[in-house]
Amino acid sequence: KVRALALDKAGLVGHIPPQIALLKHVENLIIKNNPGLRGTIPSIIGNMSQLRQLGLYGNDLTGTMPESVSQLSNLVYLNLSSNKLMGQLDWEGLSHLRMITRLILHNNFLEGSIQFHLLAKMGLSLLGLS
Repeated sequence: KVRALALDKAGLVGHIPPQIALLKHVENLIIKNNPGLRGTIPSIIGNMSQLRQLGLYGNDLTGTMPESVSQLSNLVYLNLSSNKLMGQLDWEGLSHLRMITRLILHNNFLEGSIQFHLLAKMGLSLLGLS
């Protein structure tokens, strides 16, 4: 069973296929620094219930952060920085990530005001926004 998948500067081109969710036992999924990786984050990623770390940063991903990310109840680390993600941040959904300690979303085109009353429900030690 694959528990971790890290693809750093792997020269990936194209998009993240929805079949990635077939890796049901993956706890750490890091796909970073692949500027040829485009398209949206597949919403089926929310079905990867074992994920503790999700890092999809330094790529060229577009679209919005899928609402299904809020279903990743074991998530401790989420880094989607340095892409071209846009849209409103769903603080209500993110507040369901009770185990998260690091939320890094800077260098995107995300919008919205920080909802401090929801942020207080999260156990964050690091919040990266810009």
